[in-house]
Amino acid sequence: MKKLSKVIASALISSMLFANVSFAADLNMKVNNTSVQFQYGTPFIDNGSSLLPLRDLLIALGVKNDDEHIRWNEKVQSVTILKDSKEVTLYVGSKQIYLNGKLHATLEVPAQNVNGRVFLPARAVAEALGYFVGFDAESSTILVQEVPFGGGVKADDFDNGPTSASSSIGIETMKSALKQYTDGVSLSNATVKVLEQNEQAFFSADRSKLSLDKIAKAALPGNIAKSPSSYAGSIVNLTFMEIDSIRELLMGNDQTFTGAVGHTGGKYNQITETVEDRTYFQVFYLGKNGLTKGDSATVNGVVVGETTIELTNPLGVKSTPPMYVIVAGNMLSTSEDYDIRVEQSKSGTIDWSALDKETQERIERLLLVTLNKDGLLINDRTYTYGLEITKAQIQDYEYVPTSKTVLPSGSLTIPLNSFKDSKGKSMTAQSGSFFVKITTNYGEFIKFVDFE
Repeated sequence: MKKLSKVIASALISSMLFANVSFAADLNMKVNNTSVQFQYGTPFIDNGSSLLPLRDLLIALGVKNDDEHIRWNEKVQSVTILKDSKEVTLYVGSKQIYLNGKLHATLEVPAQNVNGRVFLPARAVAEALGYFVGFDAESSTILVQEVPFGGGVKADDFDNGPTSASSSIGIETMKSALKQYTDGVSLSNATVKVLEQNEQAFFSADRSKLSLDKIAKAALPGNIAKSPSSYAGSIVNLTFMEIDSIRELLMGNDQTFTGAVGHTGGKYNQITETVEDRTYFQVFYLGKNGLTKGDSATVNGVVVGETTIELTNPLGVKSTPPMYVIVAGNMLSTSEDYDIRVEQSKSGTIDWSALDKETQERIERLLLVTLNKDGLLINDRTYTYGLEITKAQIQDYEYVPTSKTVLPSGSLTIPLNSFKDSKGKSMTAQSGSFFVKITTNYGEFIKFVDFE
């Protein structure tokens, strides 16, 4: 069984989580399942990206190998490619690819002129000419398949390829990453469908830090552990995941993904010197996020399967608890999540300088809310009047007062069943950490609160 990491000493997960990467010397390419022989140069790596000889690629894609269809402009160092009704232009030293005069894509690294031959990453040019690009990590092979007009690409057309023509390079990268770095976890049809329907929010390079925020539903780690397969067709929100190990990896298709192992919960048993009631997660995120070991993270994504993690406690006792695998569209620090939510607040953030000291103290008390089976308890021990509650939110559940509600001295408790989701369903008592937002006449106050 392929193990991802081992915990040493106090159950800390090793930073050597992912070890294998593909090298250009081993890189192969197939177009419509036919192997491509590189005659105009040897692929090489530049700044982590694999560059291929452009002319070999174009010939394999059916572009005529003559000056009319592959036009080189020595003066401006450009290549113009003509195929059917498409005109693709690129410039040596530039990352931009143009299709019929309009910017089509941006490369990870610029095209290069090496001994009179142009080299560049294959994906952008192939996609501009109407091809889909995937990657088989096991054989280090770039898989290029023509997408027929009005038809889809069948799974059999690829070696472990896409399920439809709308599958993105992000989905293919996730498939390859899961194949390399998990013990048999793969994307189900339900998961692929969700990823395809939210492709931009999961994989776009310019997606927002909370691109899935409005559709991700809160999921308790314990519920995920009970039935991970039931979450395959939905997008969940996981908060306060402490990162134990994290690493950025470049795949052979020039896509970078971030892989992390983290946990939620956990109580230390001094008698057995073990951590109990802890749930482990492995997260795959397309791109870079700047997180480090020890950070508390917010994750929006799809639970795609279950594997195990090998742990060793200080007494040398080993265990292999389950670990749940998530393909994430959002992965950011909890503190940044908090800052973004405050900034996006419709009522604006608080101008502390405009508030007197007594009101500031009152508001600081307000931020220390409590959540339990009785409801949301908002503390007020500074006895300052005038703070009006206009709305309260716990994850996807909202409470809006039917009349003016001024926070009384002492405290205010809003019962859980007063909080409703979009379908009118009341919130019920459940353990976990929850995002809480309280809107007042002074602005919105945001806090992550543990259910007591």
